[in-house]
Amino acid sequence: MPVRIQYFYPGGGKQFSLGTLKAGDVTSITFALAVDIAARPGVYNIPVKITGQNNYSTDNIIGLVVAGITDFDISYVETLGSFSLNVANVGISPASAVAVSIPRQKNFSVTEAVHLCLGI
Repeated sequence: MPVRIQYFYPGGGKQFSLGTLKAGDVTSITFALAVDIAARPGVYNIPVKITGQNNYSTDNIIGLVVAGITDFDISYVETLGSFSLNVANVGISPASAVAVSIPRQKNFSVTEAVHLCLGI
């Protein structure tokens, strides 16, 4: 079953008029699409129909890429001279090769690795 994405053109209709195009003319149409916040990352096809005089008509597809985002939640637990750092991916896309670094600081020393790669 194909996945459907809801999109719309904010503040306008679905039809654009280009007027007259002479042979060899090129023109552009710029418009914004709003994508449902719950849309899964991927490529979605938006059908486009171009029509003109003398019953000219052609159907095309625009590929709309919906990119996922990664978002991290950082928390820590401190107990009797020990410090645990927790990193959680709370975004909608996987994250690979996430790097965590603890820079040098006054009055603070790291006894194990100061740089760690997660999710390789």
